[in-house]
Amino acid sequence: KVLSLNLRYDNPADGAHCWSRRRTAVGEYLRDLGADLVALQEVLPQQRRDLDSLLPGYRSYGVCRDLKGMDEQCCWYVRDPWWFAEATTFWLSTEPQKVSRGWDAMLPRTCSLARIQGDQGRSFWVANVHLDHAGAEARRQGFDLVARRLVQQDMPALLVGDFNEPDLWSGGGVLADWTDCQSQQGLAHQGTYHGFQGGVEGPRIDAILASPHWKLSHFQLDLRPELSDHYPLWAELEANRA
Repeated sequence: KVLSLNLRYDNPADGAHCWSRRRTAVGEYLRDLGADLVALQEVLPQQRRDLDSLLPGYRSYGVCRDLKGMDEQCCWYVRDPWWFAEATTFWLSTEPQKVSRGWDAMLPRTCSLARIQGDQGRSFWVANVHLDHAGAEARRQGFDLVARRLVQQDMPALLVGDFNEPDLWSGGGVLADWTDCQSQQGLAHQGTYHGFQGGVEGPRIDAILASPHWKLSHFQLDLRPELSDHYPLWAELEANRA
């Protein structure tokens, strides 16, 4: 079971929706859901510390995009029987190994890439991204950079996150044979961003994408507007043995 959620960064200007008023509910929701893998975007360092305390049964990985421990990170949380066999962060730019902005991006954007391994030797790759909100070319190029990195591994893989553009992933390309879990479940008409307003009329800019190695058994968009300005989405997948 894998979950993705743009957590909404800790912004005091959010008033009733600020992090200090949401964190307990977020922790309870994540613990109750019990996902094996949790991917979070827009996580600031204090939120990461809070989450580490709220989710004691999980191991976490994430690197601030400024490499100074001050800015947001894309975080992975995993629990037994899974662990991080490898984990790395790269920037979505033409210089991915250092802090950098790519193409027309307004901000540095990163990918948290990890190889997850289980106690029976099972292994697969996961990538967590938050693409740029302003630069269309940066979104396209950043997505392509991550997608090609995953395909080159030639192993089961998942690509999740906030893509900041509706259906960015549906244009074919190297992931043409991957499964868009929400669309596969017949829920493509439901928006994932709601701006703390609720409803499903907003854009569908978040997704869980699975390589052909997986069979989707369930997908759900949890309509819980009190948790963030995006809805959490989660999927249950099993190895495709066909």
